[in-house]
Amino acid sequence: MVSVDKIKRIANLAKIHISEEEANQLAEQMSSIIAFADEINNSSLPVSEEELINEYDRTEYREDEVRPSSDINDILLNSGGTQGNFFMVKDTAKAGRRYG
Repeated sequence: MVSVDKIKRIANLAKIHISEEEANQLAEQMSSIIAFADEINNSSLPVSEEELINEYDRTEYREDEVRPSSDINDILLNSGGTQGNFFMVKDTAKAGRRYG
């Protein structure tokens, strides 16, 4: 069972404030989730994992088919600007701005 103290510690680490009532509710919910996961982990499958995967892997594949594309000039008519056969877009990065 997940204790209310653990929930409060997690909330503190996440820098969020939760009331005593919320902590109790979250402790109950987390305990239920963990109990369910334990139940799944402890259940036994009637078949092997490989058999189970093969049973549900019934993807029907088709042959690739080359289809004609739209004319490049028609496509570029919808753009705000072009350079050769390419769309031109506005530069959205600010000069000198660093990411990361």
